[in-house]
Amino acid sequence: MFRRGELKRTVLAILRTADGHLSNPEKAKRVIEMKGWDAADVGLARSVAEKIKDVRKRIGSAPVHKHDIDFAAGCPALGAEHVRFRVYSR
Repeated sequence: MFRRGELKRTVLAILRTADGHLSNPEKAKRVIEMKGWDAADVGLARSVAEKIKDVRKRIGSAPVHKHDIDFAAGCPALGAEHVRFRVYSR
């Protein structure tokens, strides 16, 4: 379903671009749209939401910083290219 670390990067990218709090089902909906999967598949949405719940447990509730950029690979909603870089500030 997801390559190693892909869902984590995607969730972090969604959190960076979100204008407020998103529930796991809302995040799952965005992930499904980004992957180009069938948005009407309720079972898929539940499965992705559960996986997102596990990811959020692993990464914790620390705030996501806009200067720490690691966009998910090949997500048309975030840009067609894979972009991975980190900006360090003093």
